[in-house]
Amino acid sequence: MSCYEGFFLSGTTCIAGCPQNCLMCSSLTVCTQCSNGYTLFLQGTGTICAPCISTCRTCAKGQPATCLSCGPGFYISAGNCIACTVNCNNCNSAGCMSCISGFFLTSALTCSLNCAVPCSSCLTGNPTKCTNCVAGYTPNSLIYSCTPVISCNGTCSVCPLGYTLNLVICIACTGSQCQSCLSSALSQCTSCVPGYYLNTNSQCQACLSQCATCLTGSGCLTCSLGYTQIQNVPANQNGYQCVICQSPCATCTNRPDYCTSCVSGFQFQGWKCSQSFYFGFTLTLLTTLSTFNKNYFSFILALTSSIGRSNPNSITILGITSGSVLVQGGAGPSGTSGSKQSNQQFSSLTASLSTNSQIAGMSVGSSSVTVVGGSIDYNSTNLALILGICIPVGVLRNFPLYFSYHWYRTLHLLQEEEILRYDLTKDKRRQRFYSQRVLLT
Repeated sequence: MSCYEGFFLSGTTCIAGCPQNCLMCSSLTVCTQCSNGYTLFLQGTGTICAPCISTCRTCAKGQPATCLSCGPGFYISAGNCIACTVNCNNCNSAGCMSCISGFFLTSALTCSLNCAVPCSSCLTGNPTKCTNCVAGYTPNSLIYSCTPVISCNGTCSVCPLGYTLNLVICIACTGSQCQSCLSSALSQCTSCVPGYYLNTNSQCQACLSQCATCLTGSGCLTCSLGYTQIQNVPANQNGYQCVICQSPCATCTNRPDYCTSCVSGFQFQGWKCSQSFYFGFTLTLLTTLSTFNKNYFSFILALTSSIGRSNPNSITILGITSGSVLVQGGAGPSGTSGSKQSNQQFSSLTASLSTNSQIAGMSVGSSSVTVVGGSIDYNSTNLALILGICIPVGVLRNFPLYFSYHWYRTLHLLQEEEILRYDLTKDKRRQRFYSQRVLLT
């Protein structure tokens, strides 16, 4: 007896609750097979899944930077997974070799949406602009459309969609969504337009929403955009089962989490759809690669916690270089660009990765954090925190500070009396603020 993905067998019962990003497990804490883009790591007495670097579809156990394969939609080059063009299923460095369902391969080795009926060929990227037409239509090259031929002076041999041939004349079908019908019974369809199937009463009924085409109301021949057939799952008498792509995938192939394009607000970083607005970081850790790999999942959790999130999938690791371990990556904040929440998360991440700090038991030698694909409001960031990082509080008390009016007002809002008040008892002078630049020396 076996269980579905995400479940484990306890006696004769399948129980939900595999660790996060785990496909198969033997208990709540022991994963045996990770999801796409993750690899097994020991964590205490259990086994969990930690992310490979973003250019690996699969990576070696306990070694997130050692790529083993890329998977559909990518090709491997110099140990890294390079994304194919959008909606391509298989490719190499020259271009796409095959497209996902619903797209065709162009002469430029890219994928374009299948032409809309009655186009037999169409402009690249515009499926409704016909350059040629199926039988029963004539092309109009001025507006890239197809005109049905229904008046043919008694010489018709093929009729346009929605018509039937009665001797040598094309007559319109009356049944809804008929592609063709009986000449003796115009309401009785013999075939249906795409997206509909012929029922036992010779009427056309809509396919399931996940089906682009179908033969019955309970299966698909091809999938609608945003859905995919599951790899290695054979068709039954009703056709294939199409499942919706898993956000942030806009389109996917073979599995709901194998993205071939991303939803708005996300972009590819390697194989992974990551937030377009994120905090990029580069840091040097004063440790060895083997120690880093042992602490890797704790490192991911520490980064996740620093931006106030609970899902490790918000962290993308772009590269890991040995020596004094150099790590490059991105952290996706839950706040939007310019929001107070993202400001706070940026400050927290910066503090967590500051030089000489500790993260997951490893010392930070140097670091930088940048804002990518958006902005933060530095004026609303907690200035006390910034000053506390740059200058010890004790030092602030030992040096006179001169502030412009703008800085005075900003600090006043941040509880000036707690940050700046100091007693100049030696020279009996009262504290004054001058409209001058800030002096910290």
